[in-house]
Amino acid sequence: GLRGERVSYDYDNRAPTGDVGRFRRPVDREDVFEGLAPRLALSRSLGTGTLWLNAARGERPPQITDLYSLQTRQNAGEQGVEKLDSVELGWRQDFNRGSVEVVAYTMDKRDTSFRGADGSTVNGGRTHHEGLELSGTLEVLPTLSVAGWVAYSQQTYRFNSPADGIREGAAIDTAPEWLSNVRLDWQPTDSTDVELEWVHVGPSFTDAANTRVYKGHDVLTLRGSIDVSNRAALFAAIRNLTNTGHADRADFAFGRDRYFPAAPRSLTVGLRYRG
Repeated sequence: GLRGERVSYDYDNRAPTGDVGRFRRPVDREDVFEGLAPRLALSRSLGTGTLWLNAARGERPPQITDLYSLQTRQNAGEQGVEKLDSVELGWRQDFNRGSVEVVAYTMDKRDTSFRGADGSTVNGGRTHHEGLELSGTLEVLPTLSVAGWVAYSQQTYRFNSPADGIREGAAIDTAPEWLSNVRLDWQPTDSTDVELEWVHVGPSFTDAANTRVYKGHDVLTLRGSIDVSNRAALFAAIRNLTNTGHADRADFAFGRDRYFPAAPRSLTVGLRYRG
């Protein structure tokens, strides 16, 4: 496959141009971004299994806010098209009572832009990503099954930005190496379903300099449903079953650890009606 894209921005500034405080208003301008994104996909059937190889490029033009929301030290038109090159090798095998899938990948991203510590846009960023993912399902009993996945990844910076604490080879902040999810599903009757879910988020650095760490968390959720008629079903869920204190997001900002707390144990009960 091959995808071609052309994006044109016509910037019309209706306010005075030039520097205003620490911001810069560009003059009227037009910016055009073009690119080609190829993709090669190969697959081979192996009995009840499949082996595949994917190689692809993704491209994304700069965001309008990055192009025209500028600090006084910046000039319009400095950003380029962000590119992501990836190679993925995978294998899936089906069994009588389940399936398993293994995927290994490597990715390189370049010409990325982001808002730096001083509020200005940093250009020319580059990162490297590689990892292994394993997922599967298994029917333990006619009424009991288990499904889940586990992912391990190494995600690193491939450029230097001293003002933002970024150095080449350091781990990308807020990117855990380990993530996993396991779901145990029990169906004692045709009208009843109960599921217990475990979500694991491993430790991660919360700053680009790799000096602060969020220890990660484990969260359990219990949910279930029962049909009370052909059209109606009662459902309920207890999220954060063990009332574990954890963060939906954790980072380091303004010189201190910053946490966005997740909800404590909570109960939801409802009625679903199919008309």
